[in-house]
Amino acid sequence: MKKHFPDPEHELGLPRGWAIRPFSILASSFKTVVLADADTTFLRDPRILLNETGFLGYGSLFWHNRTLQASTEDNYR
Repeated sequence: MKKHFPDPEHELGLPRGWAIRPFSILASSFKTVVLADADTTFLRDPRILLNETGFLGYGSLFWHNRTLQASTEDNYR
């Protein structure tokens, strides 16, 4: 990260922990990346996401995170 976002004076105030992930994507040498939570479990090869209609049309996919509480009507609006 320091190579791509040098900050010797600590002026950028780069985040730490999970919040640094978007910067890691920007610094990546890959053309396409999959950003997923640490608690994500892929039950199939995640490369299939790259062929989804939404990804092919818009270049990104988003889905709801799991909840620990029972769902309410607000979850589906």
